[in-house]
Amino acid sequence: MNITSMLVRLQGALGISNLANRMVLLPSSQMSLTPADSLNFLVGYNGSPQSQTALDITLWIAYQTRVATSQHVTVHVVYVVDETFQPATFSPQFSSRQAHATSASAAQQGATATCTLTAPAPHNLERADRVLWEARSFAADWRGSLETHLQVGQLAPSLRQLVETEAATLLVLGCATATHPIVPALGHPFPCPVLGIPAELVEPSSTEHAIMTAS
Repeated sequence: MNITSMLVRLQGALGISNLANRMVLLPSSQMSLTPADSLNFLVGYNGSPQSQTALDITLWIAYQTRVATSQHVTVHVVYVVDETFQPATFSPQFSSRQAHATSASAAQQGATATCTLTAPAPHNLERADRVLWEARSFAADWRGSLETHLQVGQLAPSLRQLVETEAATLLVLGCATATHPIVPALGHPFPCPVLGIPAELVEPSSTEHAIMTAS
C-alpha cells in the first residue's frame, strides 16, 4: 500500500485541494509500506489540537493499512520532555481518573497499551502522565496495538532515536509546514516519511467526522 494514495483518499474525503502533497514534510524512498510481520507508526503528541489531529490521522492510516494488507500495525505515541525549557501550564480536557476509565474500556475492547518511561525530572511527571493518558483515551476506539513512550531530551533527536529503535514506517507530527524548525532538525536522510498537519485540518469541527467517514 502506498502512503501517498491514502493521503489522496483523505484529501478527497475532506475536500481540501493539494492536501496530500502538503502533508508530506519529509519524503522518503520508502513511501510504500513494505510487507513485514509488523508495521510501526510513530506520532508526536503533546496534548495540543495539532497533535490530537496528528494522532487521529495516524490511527486512520493504521486502520486503512490493516484492512488493506492484514498486517499487524502498532501505533506508537511519543511525548518528549525537553528539560531545557520550563514546563508550560497544562489544562487537560478531562481528569486523569476519566482518562484511566476510558483507557481501561479500550483495553477491554482489545486495544493494548504499554508505557516506556525514561526518568524525567519529578516536576514533569504529573504533566507527562496526563498527556499520555489523554492520548490513550483519544485513541480509545483504536482496536489494535497502542504503545506510549515518554522520552527526555531534545525533541528532534529524541524522535529520531525512537524512530530508529522501533524501526518506524511512518512519523506523523503536528507541524503545519516543512519550514517548522523541528523538521530540518530531524536530520537528512531520515529513516521514514514524515507527515504534518496543515492548519485547516485542525480548525474545522467537521474534520474528525470526515476522517472517520473516509474509513
